[in-house]
Amino acid sequence: MTKDADDEVIRELDRRLGGLSEPERDYIRDSALMDDAQQFGIDPELLGEIRLRRAAFGGGTARTTRAPRAASRAPKDSGSEAHTEAISAIFARMAQIAPVGVGVFRAEVLQESLLDADDVEEWVLALASKEGEPSIYLTVAVSASTIRSSAAQGSLRVPWKRNAIVSDEVRRQYLTYRARVNGRPCRVAVRSGGVLDRLRRLSENLANAYCWEAADATGFLLTGITPRVSRLSVTARGVVDEALQTSANTRLVITVDPTVSPDEVAEAYAGKRRSWLRTERHRPLSRKHLRLAVFKGNRPTGETAAECLAAWNKQALEPDRYKPTQVSNFIRDANKAMDRLLVPVLSPLERQIRRHYLGEGEGAVNDETD
Repeated sequence: MTKDADDEVIRELDRRLGGLSEPERDYIRDSALMDDAQQFGIDPELLGEIRLRRAAFGGGTARTTRAPRAASRAPKDSGSEAHTEAISAIFARMAQIAPVGVGVFRAEVLQESLLDADDVEEWVLALASKEGEPSIYLTVAVSASTIRSSAAQGSLRVPWKRNAIVSDEVRRQYLTYRARVNGRPCRVAVRSGGVLDRLRRLSENLANAYCWEAADATGFLLTGITPRVSRLSVTARGVVDEALQTSANTRLVITVDPTVSPDEVAEAYAGKRRSWLRTERHRPLSRKHLRLAVFKGNRPTGETAAECLAAWNKQALEPDRYKPTQVSNFIRDANKAMDRLLVPVLSPLERQIRRHYLGEGEGAVNDETD
């Protein structure tokens, strides 16, 4: 962007908004609003956002626009915290008396002596070292009759055959627990049939039965601490694929108790969405820029910028064409369109940096990325 282009945007905004204060001008020049105006033009949405922010600057002569009433009204206290505490306590009691092996595990492994929460990580890692190398799990195709005969004998052990069909998926099984220092979920690979593998299976069963986090279920088994029931979580799936260089496959998945209010769901989603989007103000790409992104993504390697522009002009509508002298503008717009289409959210590293240096937390929203 050139200074002349920036000045042109400021003049147009000044005219359409009835005057801009100096703080407003400086803010627009330094923010993503200027990029949006340059690339997508000055539309009603852009003007509306500037109006909504004018009160923070204390300047400008244009009349401000009142924020929507629903956005300014804080959600009513639905007693969700008390509800969570109550159901968490009841579920913990149910887990202790349910026939899922909690008491047996504590008696046989812990000798009825529960651990202190600060000792869990050391206990887990020491046992992992003692049990030896973690197991590797393969997926093997077997006949249904083999499974039935094995199950009748009380076991799922299957005789190995030389010609057995084995998938190319090789994986390990992990026990999840909480770190002593920061309380974040950690995991350790386990050896099949060992104590940690037994603990893993128990904690996963409890987590599925009582809407707990697996790390908290592990803590419950070892310490007796009541896990907090997850009534509302927002998780990210299909996270940034570095090989494909895209994050457009990211999806936010909301898991919610039906008793949670719509306002609470909306607040949780909005917070998670802000933490993932690359820009504070996400706007859909225009039809022109969507076509430009698709066009750029299908160009052959080794093509020069001038050749790419010429090919674009041949198939583009008249308003979307660029002059032969606007090669740099064309490439800039095409690359920006590609970036906004394929990389709409932050990478895990970028999110970590944002949280650490800018202090942008996740609140009570589940921050797992599966």
